[in-house]
Amino acid sequence: MNGQIKIFNVYHKVAPIYGAECLCPIQVGCANSKFNLNILRDDTGDNISDLNGDCCELTAQYWVWKNFLPAHDDVGWVGFCHYRRYLNFWKHSMREPLLPTFDTISEDEFRTVILQRYTNREIHSSIPDGCGIVLPQSYSVPSGKTMLEWYMMGMHGYGLEDAIRVIKEQFPDYLEDFVRAASMHKEYRCLTYLMRRDVFDRYASWLFPFLESVRKHWRLLPEYRRNGRQEGLVAEHLFMVWLCHEIRVYGTKITECEGVLLEKPPAGNRIGPISKVYESLKLKAAWFKASLNAKRFLKKCK
Repeated sequence: MNGQIKIFNVYHKVAPIYGAECLCPIQVGCANSKFNLNILRDDTGDNISDLNGDCCELTAQYWVWKNFLPAHDDVGWVGFCHYRRYLNFWKHSMREPLLPTFDTISEDEFRTVILQRYTNREIHSSIPDGCGIVLPQSYSVPSGKTMLEWYMMGMHGYGLEDAIRVIKEQFPDYLEDFVRAASMHKEYRCLTYLMRRDVFDRYASWLFPFLESVRKHWRLLPEYRRNGRQEGLVAEHLFMVWLCHEIRVYGTKITECEGVLLEKPPAGNRIGPISKVYESLKLKAAWFKASLNAKRFLKKCK
């Protein structure tokens, strides 16, 4: 499938706005926002803009799925990035996979080297024949741990009981994909991608009904009320479940490219030598606990 390419870069705050032939800036959380960036908004038509505090950039993806694409039959590829994270389609990262997923570059380099190439012709020429998804280089879970152990470590198993129940009841075909993804040692982060239109439709048609089903249960959890952004974080981890299913059932091919992060001043390191030792001991204990919880949870999936 050819057609026009539209990649939406998501803004939730005031920042330099970048646009190009294939790059469309969009503001999220507009339903509750106190400012207007005068770009595309996620609070028109069929939208979930008021859920942005929980869903993060997913409110933009929902808006594009429900409003933009139905009005633009000429669009054959759709993608998403963030106001500081972008895809460099013309380069494969040379970094080690354990380093951060996105390579840091200056805004000047982005404008002069990458942004000018965000055209239909340039991006189409970079996509291998038969490919359906373009992703930033995968991220390897530290210490040889699995995806599920990583989730238990970072999210403390948040919402998994409800998630697996919904999968079993409403999406049973995804159960084996959940088990496969949980046992993997890598993931694709930040929900940054470019997909063929039919592939994106399958992704959105699965993700948003799934989130709607578990939302009423998740909102009863203390973590949801205390932290916010939980649905966005969970969706980021569950992306691998959908991807495993997409590859297994539809044989969709993926390719990787470099992910770039526009630099900003470093925050500085406030952890001293003694604190580093203490943090290291806490980390080992946390990984041990996460591994035990992951093994117990996988038994429930069978």
